[in-house]
Order: sequence, then structure tokens, then C-alpha cells
Amino acid sequence: MTFDSLEFRRALGQFVTGVTVVTTISEGKPAGFTANAFTSVSLDPPLALVCIGKKNTSLKAIQTSGFFAVNVMAKHQQDVAVCFASTTPEKYTQFCDAEYSAQLTGAPVINGCIAWFDCKLHSLIDSGDHFIVIGEVAAFGTNPGAPLVFAQGKYTALQN
Repeated sequence: MTFDSLEFRRALGQFVTGVTVVTTISEGKPAGFTANAFTSVSLDPPLALVCIGKKNTSLKAIQTSGFFAVNVMAKHQQDVAVCFASTTPEKYTQFCDAEYSAQLTGAPVINGCIAWFDCKLHSLIDSGDHFIVIGEVAAFGTNPGAPLVFAQGKYTALQN
């Protein structure tokens, strides 16, 4: 039996995940990418992880800045998530028209997200075609709303 990576990806897509946009500062400008591989690691110290492809341009920005924020997208933010998942120039020049504020580390926190985690880079773990980026959570917050989720290749929302 040969291993079919496309079928493997489809099987993984059966698992419903939350949608996040991971943000940082790159050369003085906000930068980000959409990720669904995000989870908590530890409560003491407070650690969270996100996975990033080795070819993702934000990887170097996170390494250089030493910080990042994980923004948990609300159901009304699908357009923002789609933009940050793309390679559109708008992602790099206009930050996908997302309004944001800086918190403790200076990483952009996207307005209207239902939760955010402002992290200092703790460690990077080389793993296959990705890096596991572990951050120590320096600050966090929540907002009311229903989460945007992803399953079977489609965005959807949970009702709250």
C-alpha cells in the first residue's frame, strides 16, 4: 500500500478545528497567517503552540521579533481568515484590512476576535515540513461571540 498524502489530508479534515490568525511584526509592519493547528501546552507556565510551515514567510518574522499573537476568529471574520490563508498581496501590504491593537508584546491583536493570546517565543521544534512554535503567554483576553471553525475543507460557525 502506498501512502496517499491527499487522502491523509482529507482524513485529517474530518477533525473540526478552530480557526486562528497568528500575527507578528515583520520589518516594522504587521504580518500574519491563518492556522488551525493551535493548542494549549501548559498552565504553569502558561504555554501554547501553533504549527507553521517551513516555507511560511511569517516564520522568520516570529523568530526575529521574538513574539506573536494567536487570534481566535469569530464567525463573522471568515473573510479575514481566508485573506490570511492566501498569498494575496493585500495580506502583506494592507494586513487584510484587519483592524488591530498591540498588547503587551507588540504583536497585533485583531479587533473582534473571540480570544487572543499574546506570546513571547519560547521554543521552536523542527517537525516534518513544519515547525512547532511554542509561546509563553504574556497576556490574553476574550470577547463574546461564536467561533469560526473549519472541517471537511470548509469554514462554518458554531452557534452560541
